Amino acid sequence: MTEKSVALPLEIVKKFSLDTVRVQFVQINQEVNHTYRTPFPKQPSRLISWYEYRHLEIELDENGQVKGGIVWLVAALFDFTFVRSVAAPAYGKEGGHCYDPVSLFLKRPLSVLIG
Repeated sequence: MTEKSVALPLEIVKKFSLDTVRVQFVQINQEVNHTYRTPFPKQPSRLISWYEYRHLEIELDENGQVKGGIVWLVAALFDFTFVRSVAAPAYGKEGGHCYDPVSLFLKRPLSVLIG
């Protein structure tokens, strides 16, 4: 199989630039956080794990690939705190400690990556 190179107009390429994607994710995060607003019933002190969205730097390697791969890119751009609101009805104020639903949703590999 041979590779072919296709020249694309700059306006199309700009739609997929890292800066454009960042701006789009800011809007997506705002919309998601506005939609899912149910407060989580347990206090943070009663959670065994805790996810907090943090700004992560996105670096590209010499080939233009994201260092850390797609998982790093998703973790850097998307705020998963909405998962607490989605899971809130399944939790009660009473009872012992529990894991943060966001940490459970993301599972170990991504939660280790993002802290």
